Amino acid sequence: MASRYNLESLNHYAQEIIESVESFDIAKVETLMNEYPIKSYKERDERV
Repeated sequence: MASRYNLESLNHYAQEIIESVESFDIAKVETLMNEYPIKSYKERDERV
């Protein structure tokens, strides 16, 4: 999806997660998942 819509930052983020998963670096995967600047659906729905 990132490549299809030319979202370089998302593409880089996804690649970092893939590399971390492949090397079993669970701590880094957790850090990446927690640091990505995306709001949860719950946060979004609470504004409506």
